Amino acid sequence: MHPLLAAPTRLLGYAVLLLALGAAAAALGVLVSAIDWTSALAFALPLALLHGFVALSAYYPCRQFDRRRALALQVLSLTVTAVAASV
Repeated sequence: MHPLLAAPTRLLGYAVLLLALGAAAAALGVLVSAIDWTSALAFALPLALLHGFVALSAYYPCRQFDRRRALALQVLSLTVTAVAASV
């Protein structure tokens, strides 16, 4: 189990952080375009929560990788692959 999902307080903190980032994205949407706050929040908050939990999947391949014996190119390729898979 992912460490963030193991403890309810960590999960709550992570969700609050994701909602704050979603609110910031909604604020940018309101400033840049001519949409209202309700529409911006209705779009950005669920999207931020979804992306935040999908991005946790990069934890598992990175956890199995032995960074002490790896070359820099291997570490970079694993990181890029994990990010691409989680998006």
